[in-house]
Amino acid sequence: MQHLSTRRPAPSPVGAPMACPHPRDSESAARPVAMRLRSSCVYDFLWKNNRRRHMERVPTWDVLHKFTPDYKLIFVGDATMSPSEVLQPGGSVEYNNAEPGATWLRRLADQFPHHAWLNPEPESLWEYRQSIAVIRQLLGNRMYPVTLADIENAMRFLSK
Repeated sequence: MQHLSTRRPAPSPVGAPMACPHPRDSESAARPVAMRLRSSCVYDFLWKNNRRRHMERVPTWDVLHKFTPDYKLIFVGDATMSPSEVLQPGGSVEYNNAEPGATWLRRLADQFPHHAWLNPEPESLWEYRQSIAVIRQLLGNRMYPVTLADIENAMRFLSK
């Protein structure tokens, strides 16, 4: 499930995706974009409210076209899912997606060269999760554990 925002996200239930498809030119130079993922990969739609995800969708293409490459993209989620959710058309647990999540992750990474993934799953378990290995590879190994030191490392990387 996804979260996109150009501002600091307000607290919301775990897995409640949000999207803000209309950035303002007057926003800070850092231009953050954050995506919170729980157990589903990114596909062709994003949404603000998980309960209304079937009614209030924002096409991912709109986000890719409206946000410029100077935005910073931060994924937050455990990246633990069936590899088919990442690699297969129709792998989504929500609906029959036409393209694999890997295609959408690659598009997002290409559009936002300054990107990182914060993973709350203990790093010692990452090697046992196929989906984590696939996503790390897709995103150029830019996955960081959620520790103070590693969050600082990720933010340092994004500020370069």
